Amino acid sequence: MSKLISVIIPAYNCGAFIEEALNSVFVQTFTDYEVIVVDDGSTDNTRGVVGRFREKARYIYQENKGVSAARNTGIKSAQGRFIAFLDADDVWLPKKLELQIAAMLENDLIGVVACGLFCVRGDGTIEKEVIAGNHRDKNQLIRELCCDPGIFFGAGSSVLVRSECFQTLGLFDESLHAAEDWEMCLRIAKSYEARFIQVPLLEYRARDGSAVSGPNAEQFLTQELRFVRKLFQSGDLKWRLILKAKACSHRYLRAAGACEAAGRRAGVRKHLLRAILFYPPILFTPAARARLSYARPGRNLSQRFRHRLHLVAVYFKLKARFKKLAAGFRSSIVRPLRGRRQELILVVPYRNREENLKEFIPHIRHFLKDVRHRIVVIEQAEDGLFNRAKLLNVGFSLYRDANAYFCFHDVDMLPESASCGYSYPVMPTHLSAYCSQFDYQFDPDYFGGVLLVNKEDFLRVNGFSNQYWGWGAEDDDLRKRFDQTWTIPRARRMGRYNSIERAAFGHPRAHENVKRSGNPQYQKNCMRLGGGERLPYDPKTDGLSDLRFKLLKTVAGDGFVKHIVRL
Repeated sequence: MSKLISVIIPAYNCGAFIEEALNSVFVQTFTDYEVIVVDDGSTDNTRGVVGRFREKARYIYQENKGVSAARNTGIKSAQGRFIAFLDADDVWLPKKLELQIAAMLENDLIGVVACGLFCVRGDGTIEKEVIAGNHRDKNQLIRELCCDPGIFFGAGSSVLVRSECFQTLGLFDESLHAAEDWEMCLRIAKSYEARFIQVPLLEYRARDGSAVSGPNAEQFLTQELRFVRKLFQSGDLKWRLILKAKACSHRYLRAAGACEAAGRRAGVRKHLLRAILFYPPILFTPAARARLSYARPGRNLSQRFRHRLHLVAVYFKLKARFKKLAAGFRSSIVRPLRGRRQELILVVPYRNREENLKEFIPHIRHFLKDVRHRIVVIEQAEDGLFNRAKLLNVGFSLYRDANAYFCFHDVDMLPESASCGYSYPVMPTHLSAYCSQFDYQFDPDYFGGVLLVNKEDFLRVNGFSNQYWGWGAEDDDLRKRFDQTWTIPRARRMGRYNSIERAAFGHPRAHENVKRSGNPQYQKNCMRLGGGERLPYDPKTDGLSDLRFKLLKTVAGDGFVKHIVRL
């Protein structure tokens, strides 16, 4: 019979500590768990120590591949719904699993639960207590986590993770030999909710031979900087230039702290200088002032620092002349600040889908309970061909003067996971990357279903085309408009959505025979998208600028407003 929690202990030459770690698991007040020890090619007595607990723990041996590979081996062998990691030289306090599983079971959208910890010296004395704040806002958590992995400090032993996270997001990155737990926590935080137990439930032991200690600070810094560069290469963070500078600056400041602990004054000076050059305001943080006091820079270093700081200022002044940097600045500073004050307008195109609407409204209202929002249903009154794109343009037009951003949402798409984030988009963002209608397989060509967009970007491309009657191609047309406007990159959030099947014939995208049927209107739409239409097609004149409709009636529903229009 499988257990609720799988406890995975990666071990490499930790024979002197692993018995204490195992005993800290066996005294947990929560007992529905299995223990898996993955020996990553140890050459000491680790096998013999674990062998004394063979009735309570499973032992797996592998050739030395690193801690990420060891954790991945454990995950593949785990049978529990939740996975807890414990480094072989750390110790849990007795109530850790009990408190974390209680927090995890509060909400199915929670992917990770972390806890506070005690930092313990090699002799067993407590050096300090670390407790992270309880970050309820996902964007705030991701921003802070990019700069400070200390939010999940000691993540190798402090977190309880839903096993579903590894199935949907993948395993640990085995190419990283440091910061691998930080990278995984960032991945989970982007797609799921996180909770923090604000009580120390872990004794984290920092040994001289550990990855973050002074002797290994340079190698650890190189790995962290490599990860930061990879993090900001694509996706939602691609244009967050200031956030990237802050993240690099914090990495150098962390390396300076490791050098200080090792008594390497020259290393402190070198890394502190680079931290300030990347992000000068970091100089005003208590940690940077403490490093500066320890380094005691001489006169020549101070002069060199002022000269380099001046060159950095000139560089950024010249860089600001280019449009890409300006777009990055708007994405990283202006738009997020503006977005905090904006309301979400959720626009739903609709006709003759009453059963879907009855299921959709309560589901989406519950899902958006923490988001300030309005649900607007735009119903096409007349019979004949349906024009989804034009209805979405109508919804935008009716609320374009509101201080809001928009979500264009099909009535048959129900969000399933926390990765379906409806926060303010700094760029056009496709939410429904994984849909039940495609068996949750990623389709890079799919751009429909659920789309988040801010007002400025939608106006810049003149909205949807009004000419796509019947089924198909209107979303592809909008994607084409975004791609042709190079200053507006597109992002994708890997949300999971359940597509409600229509009672009569199911969702049209679920049947390939729709494309093969030779439907003349669909073929006409494809011709227009591909440029084969005889009629002139100009995105500058086809869209919001030539939108014509008549508002027939407005009806207030339970949690939504319906506008009935004639196109």
